[in-house]
Amino acid sequence: MIKKINLLFTFTLIITTIFAMPLAYGKTINNVNIKDTNKTNVTKIKDDIVKPMQFGMAIVTAPSGLNVRTGPGTNYPIKGAYPYHTILDITGFAEEDSNGTLWYPVEDLDKTLSGWVDGDYIEMIGD
Repeated sequence: MIKKINLLFTFTLIITTIFAMPLAYGKTINNVNIKDTNKTNVTKIKDDIVKPMQFGMAIVTAPSGLNVRTGPGTNYPIKGAYPYHTILDITGFAEEDSNGTLWYPVEDLDKTLSGWVDGDYIEMIGD
């Protein structure tokens, strides 16, 4: 009886391993290898594009302040500006413009101004 239980357990373990491994390692969605996306700041796969995202907050590092735009790029109008050392909430996925610059959707902690900022002028803070 014990040999049958051990054999059944071993058989179940082998079958589970065979079928679970492809799900956990090397699976692709839209031709993007999931194993490769478990690195830093990659959280969403959409239309064959892996977009970076940063959960949490950032601080403005530009001494003269940072323009806030209506969209992800310098071709969008300026809505306002954040002063140096303003703490910001990152509110969504970063977008890359045609120059390769990452733009982050943000809002200040008072929720008085929200928009897009150039990622070169903010520093992620916290964990």
